[in-house]
Amino acid sequence: MLVTVPNKHSRTLNPIFDECFEFSVTLEQCLSEGAMICFTVMDHDVLTANDFGGEAFLALGNIPGVADYSTSVDNFHGLKQIELPLMQQKDKCNPILQILELRINDKQAQDFVRKQKARFIN
Repeated sequence: MLVTVPNKHSRTLNPIFDECFEFSVTLEQCLSEGAMICFTVMDHDVLTANDFGGEAFLALGNIPGVADYSTSVDNFHGLKQIELPLMQQKDKCNPILQILELRINDKQAQDFVRKQKARFIN
């Protein structure tokens, strides 16, 4: 699933994205090993093509209401901000990519690996 954040943050190296996302997944999917959200950050250019800035990953099992599903999260506005490190993939043989490559029946994982490896060529 691709979600585009409409807000651009100009002239900052430390943007804060105060955004809410809704998507349908089961609790079992959230708790499955390796379940995560990938945030891709692009550097917006006016005259040339946008540049890949990096990616940040959030494990679905760490989201409040999932990690401790005995408690409910009725008010999402009270959640604390999560700071995610922005990473740029520099290694074609990264263990994360190798693990995802093993998911041969997972089309999303295969598409993700293919896109990551295409960035090394460019």
